Amino acid sequence: HLVDGQGYFCISWGDLFRWNYSPRMFMTIKRELKAEIKAQTDRFLEQFGKEQPLRFDGHQHTQMLPLCYWALLEVIVEQRYRTEYIRITKEPIMPYLKKVSLWKSYCSVNWIKNLLLNFYALGMERTIEKNRPSWQDENPSMFLWGVLMSGHMDRKRITALLPGMKKKAADKSRTLEILFHPGSLSPEEMGEEFISEGAKQFYLSKGRRLEKEAVMTVQFEEK
Repeated sequence: HLVDGQGYFCISWGDLFRWNYSPRMFMTIKRELKAEIKAQTDRFLEQFGKEQPLRFDGHQHTQMLPLCYWALLEVIVEQRYRTEYIRITKEPIMPYLKKVSLWKSYCSVNWIKNLLLNFYALGMERTIEKNRPSWQDENPSMFLWGVLMSGHMDRKRITALLPGMKKKAADKSRTLEILFHPGSLSPEEMGEEFISEGAKQFYLSKGRRLEKEAVMTVQFEEK
């Protein structure tokens, strides 16, 4: 169910979301996800060493769906992977709300993403902590800033929101991670593996060049 006849991933976030709530498909997809996660992880360990500590993340935050994070956790425990981090997409909302002048500059669909991922983060944090094996290090508490502003992490808005985001993370004793998408493609670099039309538009968007400029110019000073 995960790949097409050529072996390319052909599913969307929506497919995984639907399967997450399907009693008929949940176990089937979880089994396939476990096989894929193990295959990718083993390939990584072959290249970088068996003792390399692992940090897990999912493209487009798919690891936040219970279907996906249960598959991931089961593989980690079954294979005894030395794991030091699993990314949990939990983004503060109050710093955005306090900057009224910026409200109209956010993409409306990203508000939905923020709320949905924050909802899933509640269960994911509890599940990871409750099911963490005794030999596994504690997953660090963190906030991920960049969901609501995805594709629009420009210098002006980052500068305006950074103090509020840092304060929110400090108040909650969490590490603040900042998410950028600075890599882009040109149309001639689009190979047959890029199946999703939505993904193609994202990889070619001007927003990626905008975020690259922000990464290269914004100063993040420790205070």
